Amino acid sequence: KKNADYVMAQKYMEEVFKSVSIINPKDYHYMARILMKKNQGYIKMVDDLGSLKQQLERESKRYASAPAAEKPKIKPVVDELTAKVSSQEAAVNTANKEIERGFGEFDKLIALKPNDRAILNEVAATAYSFRKYDRAAKAWAKMIDPKNEKPEDYMQIGRAYYNAESLNSADS
Repeated sequence: KKNADYVMAQKYMEEVFKSVSIINPKDYHYMARILMKKNQGYIKMVDDLGSLKQQLERESKRYASAPAAEKPKIKPVVDELTAKVSSQEAAVNTANKEIERGFGEFDKLIALKPNDRAILNEVAATAYSFRKYDRAAKAWAKMIDPKNEKPEDYMQIGRAYYNAESLNSADS
């Protein structure tokens, strides 16, 4: 849909979960996708938060070392950056909780369809795009078929573990 309303979609899906006694596996899939789409700007938010924190650190050091005459000019900048950092941290935390909930919905779906390679691949790709590298590596590892294993599959898993800084897992 062109102008998808993920907030409303989430609201309707939560209503389905409350009102229906037997949940269809597709409902878990839809809810996971909704939560992931709703928070697709998460990585930019995290990067922006890092930039804001660096900027706040620089301005705080500048404020601390400034002469008394300069401090009234710098203080509003530090206060504004502090408020922005706080607001961005709250937004990132909210998005992170929703993303983790989305992965929880994926986990419920995988419990019902443990051998569905399409779902496992979607989970892995989504986890990788959200920089949840450990989760991506574990999902890709579940997809390894001993009868048809390829070095590229192991490289993909190793790269994900490496990005997660799980070097022992990446090496093995």
